[in-house]
Amino acid sequence: MNDAPPASDPAASATPTGPVRTTISNGYRIRLALIGAGLTGFGCWALYDGFIAYPRQNEIYAEFEQFKEDNDDWQTSWAAYADERGYQTNYNKLKQRGQIKDIAAQYLYAGLTLPFGLWFLYGFATSAGRWVEADDSGVRDSKGADLTWDQITGLDDARWKNKGIAYLSYDEAGTTKRVLLDDWKFQREPTDAIYKLAKARLSPNETQEHLETQETQESSA
Repeated sequence: MNDAPPASDPAASATPTGPVRTTISNGYRIRLALIGAGLTGFGCWALYDGFIAYPRQNEIYAEFEQFKEDNDDWQTSWAAYADERGYQTNYNKLKQRGQIKDIAAQYLYAGLTLPFGLWFLYGFATSAGRWVEADDSGVRDSKGADLTWDQITGLDDARWKNKGIAYLSYDEAGTTKRVLLDDWKFQREPTDAIYKLAKARLSPNETQEHLETQETQESSA
């Protein structure tokens, strides 16, 4: 949720008449991209270690063990031998990776992070160009909804005060669908304005009571 005061603040501005359009927040998309890239990168790194890096380290370690058996002077001759082959010349840094503890663990890390990383990147890619628009005639969005106010069957704003999230419900071919208003995903001020317009259209009694309460508070201040 944004750091600004919640949209239901009594000091909020008057109901707009429209048209008002809110577009996807750049900050929200940047967060999706950063989280997605970080998780995907970590997952790919884990796969690389599990399939390539760690098995290769085990091969070099096994070769080092054989080198020790074949050469009495292995402590002094290993560095030259390793350097010719591009191995770690300091034998104290050679590692033997366990099949379960190390290698299988990398598969687990990848399995935990890659799906989420790809999901965030998918959200970043598909959120581009999203918008919601409202005016006196109704509501439209980038997903194809084009509704008059009479076609909207409900306003679920139980999470608006604390989370800045509300849903406009409508029926399409017997299926209930929703238009999302979210002041974290979308630009806050126009999203706030669309919510006020929807509230005034769909819950006029509550809106009038709110305005009367606000006027009373202002006059008594």
